[in-house]
Amino acid sequence: QDLPPLQTLERHLFLMIMLGWVGLTFSTLSGFFVLDDLFAQHQSHKVFFSLIAWGVFGRLLWLHYLSGWSGARAVTLTFIGSCCIVIGYSGSGFVLSFFLQP
Repeated sequence: QDLPPLQTLERHLFLMIMLGWVGLTFSTLSGFFVLDDLFAQHQSHKVFFSLIAWGVFGRLLWLHYLSGWSGARAVTLTFIGSCCIVIGYSGSGFVLSFFLQP
């Protein structure tokens, strides 16, 4: 039951979000170099949700460092961005099997 203070946890949360955002930036940019045809390879939903998540996390980081956003607003945006990532990558099998059937 020896938990660190909430300020320490919040600092680590935003550090992990920043590292994840940088990783998402590099992976999205590198994906555009190897992607030949966005629609022929059935990757458009992944790209769409990745870009939405990139924008959500970027906005969260910007507003946190600019205006000091924290608490419930930060948790809400973190949850929305995480859901976009999960839907984009885990939901790809669902989208391919139910919506993109020939």
